Amino acid sequence: MAVKLGSVAIEARPNYKRRDTHDSDGRIDVVMHANGDPDREIKLAFLPSSLPRDATSRFAEAKR
Repeated sequence: MAVKLGSVAIEARPNYKRRDTHDSDGRIDVVMHANGDPDREIKLAFLPSSLPRDATSRFAEAKR
């Protein structure tokens, strides 16, 4: 569900051009364009991951 919502949010961006060729269940590749330059393409990969709710950062532990 979260992957679908992320994909919808990306496609709603004004700089979105199209999906790229390497879509899979764990990765969504998209092509965006630079502000003011629709011919300049920027390729991005959306790599969703999930973390447990009780996960803590090793950096947060180091600050204690």
